[in-house]
Amino acid sequence: TVTVTNLDGSINSMVKETLGADKISGHIWVDLNENGTFEATDLVRDVSVDGVTGDVTATDYARNDDGSLRSQVTRVTSADGLPSTQSIDADGDGDIDTQITETSSVNGSGEAVTVTETRNQDGTLRSKSTSTNSADGLTTTVEIDADGNGTLDQVVTTLLTENPDGSITTLAESYAGDGTTLLSATQTDQSADRRSTTVSVDDDG
Repeated sequence: TVTVTNLDGSINSMVKETLGADKISGHIWVDLNENGTFEATDLVRDVSVDGVTGDVTATDYARNDDGSLRSQVTRVTSADGLPSTQSIDADGDGDIDTQITETSSVNGSGEAVTVTETRNQDGTLRSKSTSTNSADGLTTTVEIDADGNGTLDQVVTTLLTENPDGSITTLAESYAGDGTTLLSATQTDQSADRRSTTVSVDDDG
């Protein structure tokens, strides 16, 4: 518990943190009304671990000064850290307004693939992105369905090249949903000693 007092001894702020024996679970309280006591409505973060599955659930509470809930975000991460689900109550009314799921896997080519889906309160798809990282870690491709209609709206590729002289070139290109119409491009060249960087931008493709 950390307490900060004013010159007259009154409480300026007070925060309490606990950490479980597993070094993962824990709680954070903030004395919102500065009365020197931690009430249930002062809880701003709660982390727990499922004893069977090992899933980690972390909930962050945004509160008003009177302790009432302004918004809430809950994130559940699997024991291996690959799939996760984030549920957002944006207005603190107890309903889930937005849900974001993220699933990662490695395909047969050794590429790491991460799929992120954002859904509305009724479960309909709001947006989706698929990020693919090459096995050598040099190439990343992100496919974006911005409106959740099942059609790609944008494709972003990033290619990192290690040149023979030790310099590094990173080329980031943004394409329309067809994957061929260039919208913009940025090339970053970094010298071998990493002391000089040149950024070239094509704003309109």
